[in-house]
Amino acid sequence: MNVLIVDDEIVQVENLRIGLSSRGYHILQALNGQEALSLIENDANQIDLLITDYAMPGINGMELLQLIRWRHGNLPVIMMTAYRQRDLVLEAWRNQCNSFIDKPFSLDRLIEEIEKIKGPVLQATAPPKP
Repeated sequence: MNVLIVDDEIVQVENLRIGLSSRGYHILQALNGQEALSLIENDANQIDLLITDYAMPGINGMELLQLIRWRHGNLPVIMMTAYRQRDLVLEAWRNQCNSFIDKPFSLDRLIEEIEKIKGPVLQATAPPKP
């Protein structure tokens, strides 16, 4: 599974890259929303899941989610945030965010969220059975 991690904190990106890679995920990374959009535009069919931080300069995680829904429809998105506010969570759900995870979190907790999304993603991309 190809996962794009988007966060303006390089340490967070690297920790997630190392942890998820050790569990067999192929990781792409971006340090801001614009960089993420460029990667998605170039590799839209190669990215299975986007994990993005909410609070980033420029294009924040919610804006990135909205742009992805507008341009790329069903790409699964997990939003990370240290700012668990009810309005933020509701807006994420209205924009069809697949999952929401509070920072700090463990690698095992993130893997649980990925696994919830992974099954439907793999079913949607599997070739039809004869």
